[in-house]
Amino acid sequence: SLLQKTFGCVRFIYNHFLDRRIKAYKYVGLDLGIKDFVITSDAVKYSNPKYLQKSLTRLAKLQRELSRKTKGSSNWEKARVKVAKLHDRIANQRRNLL
Repeated sequence: SLLQKTFGCVRFIYNHFLDRRIKAYKYVGLDLGIKDFVITSDAVKYSNPKYLQKSLTRLAKLQRELSRKTKGSSNWEKARVKVAKLHDRIANQRRNLL
């Protein structure tokens, strides 16, 4: 349910002294890939986060555990809730990749 989910809040403070800083314009090209998540034109590489694959592996394990529980038991209900929470987490990971 919506009340069980946690949300974050970020507060930004504007500093008018930072607005007067020297502005240096520098253009950087970005290349999105599979092996490396981003490679810039300055040859800086950012590795591809594998958290989605780890979550999918964990989902398969939890679903196997759920299938071995007696349907309707309290342990089955606990396992079902774990699977549902992980499904929600995976949906958020796919939605918020970039």
